[in-house]
Amino acid sequence: MLPRMGSLNPVALRTIRELLGIKKVEMARRLAINHGVYGRFEAGTRNPSPETITRIALQLGVEPGAITCPHRTEREQHGHLSAAS
Repeated sequence: MLPRMGSLNPVALRTIRELLGIKKVEMARRLAINHGVYGRFEAGTRNPSPETITRIALQLGVEPGAITCPHRTEREQHGHLSAAS
């Protein structure tokens, strides 16, 4: 079982991929997924599974945390976090 992780950060994903000089189509090929699906990951309109996030991170040579937003609890997402929490 994979550790719990946040959702994909599309800006971080695109930035790291571009810094490495990898084209979107090449990234999709390496991951064995449709390039349109990969494009939606980078556009932020589709969030990959934790397993796919891990595979993407491996292809980029980074930890999954480098391309994800921190995990937030349901309570934090709805603004119910108090200073005492």
